[in-house]
Amino acid sequence: AKYVNSPQTKLFNKSRLLYGYNLAKELIYKQKTIIVTEGYLDVIMLHQAGFSNTVATLGTALTPEHLPLLKRGEPKIIVAYDGDKAGLNAAYKASVLLSHSDFMGGVVIFEDGLDPADMVQNNKIDELNAMFSTPIPFIPFAIDFIIKKFNLENPQEKQQALKEANDYLKTLNPILQEEYQSLIARKLNVNSQLIQVQHFNNQRANAVNLSSMDIAELSILKTMLNDKSSFEIAKTLVSSDMFEIHSNEYNLVLNEPDHPSLVGLMINEHLIIYNFQELTHQLTLLLVPYYNKQLQQLTYDKNIDFKQKAQKIRNLKDKLKKLKAGKLINI
Repeated sequence: AKYVNSPQTKLFNKSRLLYGYNLAKELIYKQKTIIVTEGYLDVIMLHQAGFSNTVATLGTALTPEHLPLLKRGEPKIIVAYDGDKAGLNAAYKASVLLSHSDFMGGVVIFEDGLDPADMVQNNKIDELNAMFSTPIPFIPFAIDFIIKKFNLENPQEKQQALKEANDYLKTLNPILQEEYQSLIARKLNVNSQLIQVQHFNNQRANAVNLSSMDIAELSILKTMLNDKSSFEIAKTLVSSDMFEIHSNEYNLVLNEPDHPSLVGLMINEHLIIYNFQELTHQLTLLLVPYYNKQLQQLTYDKNIDFKQKAQKIRNLKDKLKKLKAGKLINI
């Protein structure tokens, strides 16, 4: 029952809490290091073995909402996850999130089906010490994870690996982009000039200049990424062409939610995570102008049969009437 836990509620928000933090914080502040594991049992066993700066996420992945707690005392972060597919994916997501937020630290992966609790039980304390002392830094880990997804013998897959690694690189600050440009080039065996360094981070540089439409659309997307029920609701109500500015990002949220280019959106403090009532209100504000525009275009469309046009106009007016009455309609 390593991962059994209570459900999330408004009072018990697992996406911003860390199990064991209350017991670990004194040593975290003293050693300037925090070890983040996947399960409660890992925390209990590692505390017993003397690693009292260990915490765990509460049955959820590391999220942007955990970052304020992790920043306290400015410790180095050691992400210590299992070496199975789920553990590696979680370690990659954590690496992207933490590197984008300029955290120091790295990743420790437990291979051969073992986890920290197993190693404590097997009295491998010295090995644990060595592993926690030499984590793989977040950025090289993330780059390696991205590239290993592809068969580099295949030119198309190699091109896709270059694109995804480049997308991730652009989420970092300019100095780090310059530093890791050559690493990507070496791993892909390509000219470093193919790695596009961006001398400003769009999300950071433009955060204060976002328009109200930007904020509304991006906040809907951030809400979808952070809450599964909101994701399911929104995808039945809106399509990409309903987003005036961020249709590409909407498609990524639907089809590639772990894409590196969405990291900036996830941690942008100018964006809101809506509750259900706020989300439905914002979706209405998105849909009404869209259907009004459809209605206007249809009215002047001379290439459609009169009866067909009349039926479509009635349908659009009916949708608008329902939306203005507070009723959301599926696409």
